[in-house]
This record gives sequence, C-alpha cells and structure tokens, in this order.
Amino acid sequence: YENEQYKAVDINFFADDLFIGKTIKQLVSGILNGTTIMLARLSDGSLVVGSLDRDQGIVAWGSLIIGGSSVTVVGMAVVSGANSDLSDCFFLLVRRLINGVYKVYLEKMAAIYENSTYTSGSGNFFYYMDSLRIVSSPGSATISAPHLAGETVHVFGDGNYLGTKVITAGGSLVLDAVYSEVLFGLGYSNRLVPSPIRVNTQIGNSNGMAHKLNSLYIKFWNTITATYGDPERNEFYDIEFRNNTVVASTSIPLFSGEKRVQFPPGYSREKQVEIKGSLPFPCNVLSITAEGVAYD
Repeated sequence: YENEQYKAVDINFFADDLFIGKTIKQLVSGILNGTTIMLARLSDGSLVVGSLDRDQGIVAWGSLIIGGSSVTVVGMAVVSGANSDLSDCFFLLVRRLINGVYKVYLEKMAAIYENSTYTSGSGNFFYYMDSLRIVSSPGSATISAPHLAGETVHVFGDGNYLGTKVITAGGSLVLDAVYSEVLFGLGYSNRLVPSPIRVNTQIGNSNGMAHKLNSLYIKFWNTITATYGDPERNEFYDIEFRNNTVVASTSIPLFSGEKRVQFPPGYSREKQVEIKGSLPFPCNVLSITAEGVAYD
C-alpha cells in the first residue's frame, strides 16, 4: 500500500555549530518514552543528542550539557529494555572536578518527565538535576555529600523547593531545618532556540528583510517555569504561571495551554526567539507562533 510503505528519515542534517572542529568518538542509541535517542560523544568530552520521533514528526539535534565543573563524558552504554516500562537505559561515565580533584561518576539518564501532576518525591526531578541524591528520613539538618564537595546544588525538602545551597569543603549539606525527605543535585539550564523566523510575502521569502515581532503565542505542556526573549539583544522576561487562586504556600500546578507574551521591541534581519530556564522544574514547549511584520 502506497501510504503504508516504510519511509526512511534522513538524520544527516546536523546542527553544524555542534560538530565543527570536533570528531565523534562514540555513538549509542536507544528508545526513551517512545522517542529514539542517539547520543554522540565528541572529542572534547561534550555530548550531542539526536531525537527521532516519527509519530510527532521530530528530527532534531541538540547539545546536552552535564551539570558540574570541568565536566567531560568519558564513556557511554545502553542496556536494552532495562527500565520498568521496558524502555532502554542510558548510562554515562562523567568526569568532574570536585574540590580540586577529578572524579568519575557512573550516572543513569532518567526518562522524560511526563507525569500529569507536580510532585518532587521519589526522584521525579532526577530529570532536572544532575548527580541527584535522595535521602529519606535523614534525622538531621546536616547530610553527608562528599561526592559534591564545594559544589552548588538545588535542594528540595519534603516537596518544597529550598533554593540553592553550597556543599561544604568537608562534603556536608547543611539545611536550616530537618526534613523527612531531601533531594539535592547539580542544576543545569534548558535552552530552546528555533530557526530564525521567516515567512512568505508578496515579493517572496522574508529572508534578509527587517523583522519586528509584536507578540508570541507559546503553547506549553505540563510546565511550571520558563523565560523568553531576544538572544541577539540579551533581553529576557519571566512567564507567569502562578494564577491568583493558588495559595502562596502551595506548589504551582502544572500548566498546559497557551501563553500570549509581548516580544522585546526592535527590528533585525534575523529575528530569533529563545526560551530558557535554570530551575529544576518541568518546561515543555509544544509550539511557538509569532505575530509581527517584515519590511523589504
């Protein structure tokens, strides 16, 4: 049947800036949450990830930044069907500079966060913190963490985000109170930069024309925090997800829907949009629609 024949997807369209001046030292691939993932370990120890999802029409490359100081990935492996949902397990050997000494860690990549509610227990935020440790019923406000001595970590106590703390040189996490469950780990940033915005006009494609964006319509799914802006002018603004009906002492519910925001004023030939964040909370962008003008 013509409409049911196998159709290969070309994934050789690389993001050149991720590969120029580097060589690929190792490739591994597997499936996470229905998406085929390919990890490429490069000669400088950095990681590039390729995502292929036929159902969603996704063929994308991106840089995967590992949390910590002077970080390089020195090895990778995939164990087929080893997760509870029979998806594949990705393991990394990560080398970090900790307290002036290089140490190597065996780390497992978590599944994509697809829960319908916001909970921080049982390691749900493994996906948003690196080298995460969970301590249940510690019985003390001081927790031993020699593997992250001197590092700045994000901390949750009994489901509440406590901000960042610095692990002492002796390897201790010192909290202001005692909690039943403590989650802490290295933070890292998420960053989404789509291709420059171009549209068809009466005189042809808008490539090379001066662009001005008035509004953005960003569709989110299960999101708590995000900022947006113009990377060329380095102007970014927070998107408000907490509504007036949410009590201040309670967690922000996950938001799914569309947000209309104003874009920073100004014209440029290559109008770019960037959405980013640095907190260990879910951020999932489904689509970005721009409203503006293009001048010859």
